[in-house]
Amino acid sequence: MLRAYEKTTTRMIVVLLLMLGLSSAYMFTVAGHIPVQSDFDPWKAAGLWHPIAMVTDIDQVPEIEEVRVQTDSKLIPVSDGDFKLNSYIKVAGDCRPYNRLLRRTEKPGVFTSQHGNQLRVMAVDYEDYIIVHAEIETHIAMYLSGRGRHVGDDIKQKFRELALSLNLPEEHIRYFRSIEQCTP
Repeated sequence: MLRAYEKTTTRMIVVLLLMLGLSSAYMFTVAGHIPVQSDFDPWKAAGLWHPIAMVTDIDQVPEIEEVRVQTDSKLIPVSDGDFKLNSYIKVAGDCRPYNRLLRRTEKPGVFTSQHGNQLRVMAVDYEDYIIVHAEIETHIAMYLSGRGRHVGDDIKQKFRELALSLNLPEEHIRYFRSIEQCTP
């Protein structure tokens, strides 16, 4: 019994090492298994991003119309690789400012907010899309944003595959429609 367990464990380790060795040279893992863009450049990520999709581990995900919809966001690099995230969110029809300071950590692509939430840039093409993983007080979520209001099906598939690799339920993936922007 113990020998079978050791063989299984050894095989799992070999498979894991092969997967890591074959993965993109631009990614490394933190927090166990969450891929992070290791060469993330805050200055290239600066500017306007449009919400495309989200997924969360919350058991009862509301339909997208009921979700606190975050509208376009602006990332503004500040000193030492920190970011200001400026946007507005629509909550029950009201437009409210949503501004956060994201502080860089020792790991490129990993940030913490003033509330202790952790954000990881999982993948980015500075001209097209960004996928961010967020650990928020009571749950985790992933967000897909684009420079334009739409991204290609290949990017949506990448988002889906990353979500599934983190055991986020496929039925929790929500795509935002083009919405009227929320401005005060």
